[in-house]
Amino acid sequence: MRHRQFKTQFFIFLGGALGACLRLFLSMLDSPLYDRLPLTISFLHTADILSCALIGILYCLIVHSLIRGPYLRAFLQTGFLGGLSSFSVLAVFLAREHSYILSVLIIALELIFFVILCAISFAITLSILRLIAYKKVRG
Repeated sequence: MRHRQFKTQFFIFLGGALGACLRLFLSMLDSPLYDRLPLTISFLHTADILSCALIGILYCLIVHSLIRGPYLRAFLQTGFLGGLSSFSVLAVFLAREHSYILSVLIIALELIFFVILCAISFAITLSILRLIAYKKVRG
């Protein structure tokens, strides 16, 4: 039991490290772009957008049993995507500046946008899986 729990935690750790490193790399790429954008637009970071799209894709693959192993799921779901995604730093910045209403509004808009993005990526992945299955049946 302890061995299995340790193994799961180890895979979460590895996934989290990779996700956090990718987030750092993407934020370094984003920095010149977001320095030129107005403050209200800069909350849409590439890492958050990518992680939400990947959440939709991963969920679709798990629902259709294409990703099965508990360690792989822990690595991808909790580790990698957890390390890659986060709430906006802008919302925290605005809260520190006592812009609480704007901070809550930005968090709400992010959540709505990201849930829609997850649903869209799920639907696209499902369509691709159905197309692949259809082509296999037709020969």
